[in-house]
Amino acid sequence: MIETNNDMPFNTALKWVLFIAALFLLNFLGRIIFGPLMPVIREELGLTHAQAGSIFLMIGVGNAAGLLCNGLVSRRLGHRRTVALCSLLVGLASLLVSTSTDFSGIRSSLCSLASSPASTCLGRGIRHRPDPEKGLGQGHGRS
Repeated sequence: MIETNNDMPFNTALKWVLFIAALFLLNFLGRIIFGPLMPVIREELGLTHAQAGSIFLMIGVGNAAGLLCNGLVSRRLGHRRTVALCSLLVGLASLLVSTSTDFSGIRSSLCSLASSPASTCLGRGIRHRPDPEKGLGQGHGRS
């Protein structure tokens, strides 16, 4: 039988688990939100199936690049500056998407938009759990 040390109240642990689950949900939704909208986007922009698929590819590439850079950004800047950078990058990338005039500009700006929140915000919520030696109140710390 495994002995656990439950120092954290259930309500506090539940809040952290829900917070991290919400971060993963938002990250996932950001990657798939274009799926239901793609027929309309394809028709409005006159895209082929391959061009529409490349939109998903660029969003995935941006998200992957952002997640890979997450550790470097958050370690160098700290929490507050990382969140400020995230907000600034999302705003700039949104401006790029809205001012793009050709398809390659739209793809590259969507790539940068996908990388902005992933690179900075997602990992911060996971890294800042209440006690670094315990897995969200699971009692897996050193005995």
